[in-house]
Amino acid sequence: MNSDGFNWAVELLHKALTPAGFVASLTDENNYRRVWTRDGVITSLAALMTEDEKLHRGVESTLETIANHQGPHGEIPSNVSADGLVSYGGLVGRVDAPLWYIIGVCAYVKRSGKRSLAERHREPMERALFISACWEFNNRGLIYAPVSSDWADEFILSGYTLLVQVLYYQALKGFGTLFRSVEHIEKAENLKKLIEINYWVSEDGSKADLYHPNAYRQFLNEKGRKHYWLASFSPTGYNDLFDGLANSLVLLSGIGNQEKDEKLVNFVEKCYQDSDFRFLPAFYPPVKPGDGNWELLKRNFRYKFSNYPWAYHNGGFWPMVAGFWTAGLVRSGKKKIAASSYEVISNNNYHDKNGEEWGFFEWHHGKTMEPGGTRYTVWSAAGEIIAERAVHGGMLPF
Repeated sequence: MNSDGFNWAVELLHKALTPAGFVASLTDENNYRRVWTRDGVITSLAALMTEDEKLHRGVESTLETIANHQGPHGEIPSNVSADGLVSYGGLVGRVDAPLWYIIGVCAYVKRSGKRSLAERHREPMERALFISACWEFNNRGLIYAPVSSDWADEFILSGYTLLVQVLYYQALKGFGTLFRSVEHIEKAENLKKLIEINYWVSEDGSKADLYHPNAYRQFLNEKGRKHYWLASFSPTGYNDLFDGLANSLVLLSGIGNQEKDEKLVNFVEKCYQDSDFRFLPAFYPPVKPGDGNWELLKRNFRYKFSNYPWAYHNGGFWPMVAGFWTAGLVRSGKKKIAASSYEVISNNNYHDKNGEEWGFFEWHHGKTMEPGGTRYTVWSAAGEIIAERAVHGGMLPF
């Protein structure tokens, strides 16, 4: 099934390719037939792992569309419609969009060698980094993200979220490497240290670079050490959720060390064995009725409420997230586990409704595998490609 999945995924990328770049889905609902920065760059990372020149040109078109609609302060669009209608976010802007854009440009230039494109995008990249630095607010190195400002736009995570910091690290490192900027490389290394100190709770609560020493020590006293990177913290304390995408990107980015990688992978594998979840969840444990955050979660949606326990962001399985996890497993030398992870991705992408095949649904129920969300979602196809190329080709998206 794997080779079939890869071929079907590549075909879906071709169908989603427009003159403006990759749209998020073939399904024309909820603005999915638009070029989204986040979706488009993740799809582009997968496209660059193929040898398909047409898809590579689609990556360039996607990046051009994004840059051409940059906002007056350096904002990067959340999405752009076919007729040029631009959205920088709904109730809140997208903190992750500038970072994904920079990551996309760096990946494309590295793969293609097109220095002319790098120079053409240098100014919008610098502006994107400038506004990202403004979101540090206190100039201490970590970006502060409001609720709904990244891919989990109907979840309730906020503050110094791990995902945004890892993307910031990749963007700074990529820009610094691409333009040989010592300033940005040093800033990336400092950010890496901040992530390693603040998001992996250990017995040493007296580290000099702790953002919130009191909250750190309180968490350690009340909940003890966790063998994964914590999802976020804020002035009010730490959030002990497991963020699947953030932990996947940490594993892939080389943050931490081999010991922490081992503990992280063992944590996930133990959860599988204990049947806490069948597949890597977006967030775990899911928020349930009666939990303190349930009422807040119920109010955070635009079209319809989807975050029931084990559904959507709330414990649901996303092939896109699992694609990065699989690549991270390969990077850490866990090839056998990575191969099993790819099987799960492919089996879920194959799953469709009404007896059809290869639905590439947006997400799946974390317990039943029932497909949910939008059909023919392109970044689910990207998850298939990223995992396949990592497992069978040893390639990594960045």
